Amino acid sequence: ILSLPWLNYLEAIIKHFEILREVVSEQIISIGNRQLYNGKRFSKKGIHKVAEEKYLQANYWYGLAVKIEPDNRPAFSKRKTLDPYLEAHLKLGEVNEKLGKYDLAISYYKVVEKGGNDSAGLSIARVYMRQKKYDLADDWLWTILESRGNETFLRQDDSFAFDILKTLAQY
Repeated sequence: ILSLPWLNYLEAIIKHFEILREVVSEQIISIGNRQLYNGKRFSKKGIHKVAEEKYLQANYWYGLAVKIEPDNRPAFSKRKTLDPYLEAHLKLGEVNEKLGKYDLAISYYKVVEKGGNDSAGLSIARVYMRQKKYDLADDWLWTILESRGNETFLRQDDSFAFDILKTLAQY
């Protein structure tokens, strides 16, 4: 049995490790944020290969931060914006779609869609339409509509309905 001074010492060490883990994790997230920002800059300039590399780097850093401190991955539900880890996946999907790597784009979009983001589901449907896989696109659109509920879809101020119609009109 450990004496009281040893227990106090161990508690202090544990506390310092928790603080260190938190600080390191925040720094890693900061590096990921820089890579995500750089990816957005290159994507806007049309330099998609470099943008993809930056998004992959951001994804790596965000994944590392989540491994170090799992609480860094915030709950996705009811958030208006994506957490950085999911945003990196969304951007990787967009870049790969532009590069014509449709299967890879879909895999990234599916990660974001599992987080509850309807626009990622729309992106998946759009990619399936580009591949002329209309049955899969139709399945995705109906799944999205069912998950949203008819009342939400029919609201006048909901731009989501417009997005679905716009996606369908492209094909």
